[in-house]
Amino acid sequence: MTSTSISVDYDSELTPCALGQAFGLGEKTGIGLPVRAPGWFQHPGGKNRHWAFRGKKEKPSIAIGQGFDSATPLQMALAYAAIANNGRLWQPYVVRRIEGHGPDEVDEIGGKLKGKIPIEQRYFDVVKKGLLGVVESPQGTAHCYQRQSVSHCR
Repeated sequence: MTSTSISVDYDSELTPCALGQAFGLGEKTGIGLPVRAPGWFQHPGGKNRHWAFRGKKEKPSIAIGQGFDSATPLQMALAYAAIANNGRLWQPYVVRRIEGHGPDEVDEIGGKLKGKIPIEQRYFDVVKKGLLGVVESPQGTAHCYQRQSVSHCR
């Protein structure tokens, strides 16, 4: 089994906070449903007392999704979709098409690009390869769930 290390130059503007915000964490999704929690993704300029605890000891926890931050299931689905779409974050919507009584009464709802995550393509490729390996590699933690009838994204 091989492992790959991905690091980010923290001298740039791509801090963990900026990166989380680029993925849409900590903000409402704008989907238009009654329950629209923003999740909780604190940034350094915030007023939350927990920010003071962020240090070297918390960085490994943040890397595996632990720590003080939280995200809604929809936010996580959007984040993984952004990885699958090579950094393009799309606005979610519930309705794709509205049809009326006649053939001319059709309203197609088009996708809206919310933003592009500022990460090099090679990092998306590595993450996607790792996610695919979880199911397809014999050492993958979800390999036992692999089904030949299911096609996985590449």
